[in-house]
Amino acid sequence: MGVIELEEEDIVAVYCNSATAGFLGTDVERISGQTWRDLGVPQTIRALWVKHYRQSQAENRSVRFDYQDLRVKGPCWLSASVSFLGYGPSGRPRFSFIAEDVTERKRNEELLRQSNEDLRLANADLEQFAYSASHDLKEPLRQVAIYSQLIEKKYAGNLGGKASTYLAYCVEGAHRMELLVSDLLAYCQAAKKSDSPLESVSIDEVVETVKKNLATIIEESGAEILTSGLPVVRGNSVPLVHLFQNLVSNALKYRSDRKPVVKITATEEPGYWSFAVEDNGIGIAKEFQAQIFGIFKRLHDRTEYPGTGIGLAICQKIVERQGGRIWVESEPGRGSTFFFTLPRLINERWKSAIITDRGQSG
Repeated sequence: MGVIELEEEDIVAVYCNSATAGFLGTDVERISGQTWRDLGVPQTIRALWVKHYRQSQAENRSVRFDYQDLRVKGPCWLSASVSFLGYGPSGRPRFSFIAEDVTERKRNEELLRQSNEDLRLANADLEQFAYSASHDLKEPLRQVAIYSQLIEKKYAGNLGGKASTYLAYCVEGAHRMELLVSDLLAYCQAAKKSDSPLESVSIDEVVETVKKNLATIIEESGAEILTSGLPVVRGNSVPLVHLFQNLVSNALKYRSDRKPVVKITATEEPGYWSFAVEDNGIGIAKEFQAQIFGIFKRLHDRTEYPGTGIGLAICQKIVERQGGRIWVESEPGRGSTFFFTLPRLINERWKSAIITDRGQSG
């Protein structure tokens, strides 16, 4: 730490402690009145300090900055703070300064950055491998299922009971693997960061698309899908359709003996929207609520409720990629409510303008 004055584009030392004097290659007794040029400070570093001193004077506030000094053995990072004090007896502007050696902190930050980059690359490689492997498995699985069915159809009269049973196992296993591979591909896509720019997405329109996609099961179950106060959000429409479709599909799959009712609502919070997808199904015991978002996590036998156990993991990835979080509140026999957050897109004036434009174009 110390005090200096500016003399045109050079720095005159007024006072400094022993640590600063040692760093400048002198001692406290000899520092007063010397310029940083005389002390051998490189012009690039002098110019950097002068720039921030001038900024502090112009803005009348303390200014902080980090820089690297290569005059000592190995790179040395300093974190400095300068403050304008007024004018000294000589009439020159006077400043105080504090400089701290943050080399170790910078080194740790770089190690952390490198570790994060290595982890990002490893995750990207893993995602690419999972996607490629899943994609390449689809065709041979389809062939197993098709040729097993052809054998059963052509040679049904020549096969014994056990042979027909074994072929049925092959067909059923191949179909199950196809479903699993498809869900794995969907999970990989959900985990992959989209290159598409974020856009305005109407959740009302998303839910309408979901209702069309699930029209058969909605009609068969007699379900009601109720919505209220759904906003326009910032995101990508395709993954949002997958998100709501998985949640509504689960609500209908795990329905109780009552008529299925699914309520989709949204509440505006500072900076984000909080959504709720509520059903009146069989519910989830508290001890299982944390694990259901894990990949391949199933709470029921597939003969009772078909599926791969990936759907909620996909939902979690989609929500996280959109910048939100997801959780569930549930009681067995009383239904479940899945909550998740999504960032807000726009203020109400922009939203109104979008609605007006749509009305005029219709």
